[in-house]
Amino acid sequence: DVHRSLSAFHSSLVEFTTVRDSPDGIKFREYAYYSGIALICLPVLIIFFYYLGLCFGTCGDRPYEEAGLCNRGVGANLLMAGIVLTFLTAFLMLFCTATFLPGGLVQTELCRYLTNRYPNGPRVIDDTVINIANFVQSSHPNQPRDLRLERFFKMRVAELLLTRCANQTLVDAAGDESIGWMVSNQSINTVLENLLNTFNSIDIISPLRNSAAGMQTTLSKLGSFEGFDFSTAINQLNQPLIRIPDFADYIRNLRSLNIADLKSLVDDLENKHQLLHLQLGLIKEIYLQLNSLGPLYFQLTSALQTFSQDLEQTVPNSIHARINDMRSLFLRELRLAVIASWREIPCTNLHTASVSAVDALCVTYLGPLNGFWASFGTCLLLSIVSLIFAVKLVSLYRKIEKYSPDYEEPDYISYHGFYMRPTNEVDVQRPRKRRGQKGNKNDRNGGGGGKDAYGFSHRHGPSNSNYQQVSVYPYDAYE
Repeated sequence: DVHRSLSAFHSSLVEFTTVRDSPDGIKFREYAYYSGIALICLPVLIIFFYYLGLCFGTCGDRPYEEAGLCNRGVGANLLMAGIVLTFLTAFLMLFCTATFLPGGLVQTELCRYLTNRYPNGPRVIDDTVINIANFVQSSHPNQPRDLRLERFFKMRVAELLLTRCANQTLVDAAGDESIGWMVSNQSINTVLENLLNTFNSIDIISPLRNSAAGMQTTLSKLGSFEGFDFSTAINQLNQPLIRIPDFADYIRNLRSLNIADLKSLVDDLENKHQLLHLQLGLIKEIYLQLNSLGPLYFQLTSALQTFSQDLEQTVPNSIHARINDMRSLFLRELRLAVIASWREIPCTNLHTASVSAVDALCVTYLGPLNGFWASFGTCLLLSIVSLIFAVKLVSLYRKIEKYSPDYEEPDYISYHGFYMRPTNEVDVQRPRKRRGQKGNKNDRNGGGGGKDAYGFSHRHGPSNSNYQQVSVYPYDAYE
């Protein structure tokens, strides 16, 4: 199961990394590329409108002074175009910023550790995960501890896949303890259940019952020993065989006679006496065992009958109990077998697939998108300030004079006629005397269409008549 899971994980990583080289992946990258160019053109277009508006507003003439295209009114229109386009694209920039903000967090808080831009980045991630797990465990002390999850964290997966697997085998990189727990208890239980089913499928009871029946038959042949009484023979064996009270003293007396012909006979007599004592002891032991054969016979017969009757229950129960007692041994041996089978398995491919997956996520995918996020976020932030200044400048650029009201007020647009005004100094002085106007002659240096002529004679040119046509538009009045 563990090998199947690792193979599936490795296959998914390889498939994920090869998608970008497929025709669909290439086409997707082309669409993303041109879409990015189009999105980047929007802020550039807004900046271009603002730039032209500032140029026209700063360098151009006041509106409606016959300045042609280059006047401040055109600058105001360009600024308004930039403002409208900013409002239209603000929702897009806000959507892009909100969409790629999680990607930016992933890039800064996760990818920089996975891509080794931070020293020992994978180890930092593993330490952070372990600290979070310990904090969660300490926050909920009443909940049972998940030992498998703790062992998984202690294996330090990020450092294992991205660092240690580069030049080590799987067992050496992960450690024997980390590899051992990968064999789940469920797998051990499955092995034990299969073992029990194997034993149950084998007919062990019939051979045992046949053996018990054969032993009972053999014991039935020994039932004739029940009629023998060996106690009398045992008592007779306890009596002395010879009437010599002290046989050792008798031998010494014979040897003291110093008869050469009797020496060999005395030695032979002493040896036979010792041999006879040994044989009597052996016979006595046999008689004692034969005498105890009757109770043993009954006990053995009863035990065989009980064994034959309980075979249907005792055999399965005994096998199940012994296998359960060997559970720890099975667990250890199976884990050692897994470790031994994985000892020579390199994890270079797993390391390569992991690095490719990290690069595909953090470099190929999140890199350009986070660039969009940064650019759109910056544009969105700066557009707030630019909108304020642009709106203010539009109102200023549309004014005809610095201290005059706009020409579009009702008092001005309701009157479109011209009035006649005298142009010579005599005609000017005559009504001045009647009205008693203040000021001196130099304030209104009117006649002749000079530089400071009251009626803009320099604009309309000299006239042969005493009067000239004067526009009622206010910017002429202040020139």
